[in-house]
Amino acid sequence: MTILSTLAANAAMFACEIDFNDAEAHAGTSFVPFLGFMVFLIGLVFCFIGIVKINDAKKQWYLFYDNRDKDDRKQPKYAKEKKTGIIFVVIGVVCMIASFIIMR
Repeated sequence: MTILSTLAANAAMFACEIDFNDAEAHAGTSFVPFLGFMVFLIGLVFCFIGIVKINDAKKQWYLFYDNRDKDDRKQPKYAKEKKTGIIFVVIGVVCMIASFIIMR
């Protein structure tokens, strides 16, 4: 019982120290975490798209597959798609690292 009363007293003391009505005290300080999160999210999306492009350049993903639909994966357009996927993954990793630098 004493532990609960001690926790309640500490919580009440902590709640009294925070002024919830003073919104202007913290105005303008919240855009940096938001910016960091958005850059991380953009980096994550770029990485996902890059991985999908690389995977699509290596394999054929058809819902209804027939051997007559088989493509030669050595064509230049698939090499370009793989290179684009690698570039997207690199951009995504750079964005994710930059988001942690922004949050610092």
